Amino acid sequence: MILEAINWKFGRKKYKTSSAFYADLKEYNEILSPELDIDPSEKIVEASQIVINFDADWKDENASLSIDIKSQYNEPLTIGEVLYTLNEESFEFFQEEEIAYFKGIVEDDLEEIPPEYKLVAED
Repeated sequence: MILEAINWKFGRKKYKTSSAFYADLKEYNEILSPELDIDPSEKIVEASQIVINFDADWKDENASLSIDIKSQYNEPLTIGEVLYTLNEESFEFFQEEEIAYFKGIVEDDLEEIPPEYKLVAED
């Protein structure tokens, strides 16, 4: 699993800038995991584009989410790019839901282009 140490709750807030998101992400994690030092610029996958999927069988209607994440500079994706995009693109999907706590992403189909991952979220 990738990024499993990072704490975050989706659907709380949308951000005007990635730097505002990073500041909140760091503050949120300083409270829950003070030993964790998050560097948004740290590379987490070698690909410059990935797709993250999530199946929400707990919603009233069986809903799914698929988010295409691309590097701004066609370089390997960073923690910041992935989490910021996930937060912004999933805001309405997770808004007012109990199952919205980020637990990480797992490899799903790396042979696919772009590679696919699954989002792990819990209540």
